[in-house]
Amino acid sequence: MNTLGAVRVIRAFYPMLAQSEQPRILNVSSGLGSVSTKDDHGYYAYSISKAALNMLTRMIAHEFAPSGVITVAISPGWVRTDMGGEEAQLSPEESAQSLDEAIKRIRPELNGHFLDRNGRIGEYPW
Repeated sequence: MNTLGAVRVIRAFYPMLAQSEQPRILNVSSGLGSVSTKDDHGYYAYSISKAALNMLTRMIAHEFAPSGVITVAISPGWVRTDMGGEEAQLSPEESAQSLDEAIKRIRPELNGHFLDRNGRIGEYPW
């Protein structure tokens, strides 16, 4: 669902998005979707679905770039949730605040990149 749901939403809303003054698509990904850093066997379905979402992000970024749409994958970080557990570094509120600030700073040069919760490139390789 991480990938198919995103495809359906993007396709359904693209006509309105293309008319926006600052069109952005932000796919919420995870470090667990990074193929190059995967070194365990946990979370099969989740990791695979996030890796597919990352590929979708790259493809959509190239497809929609000529119309000015900026598309990125962004990770909320390791958050204290049912999945993240009590050991996680961030509260949901801290993660959301970081994402809110990052979203405001997304510029064309970030198109097609995998960003951390602060909007930086590099923490999460594809």
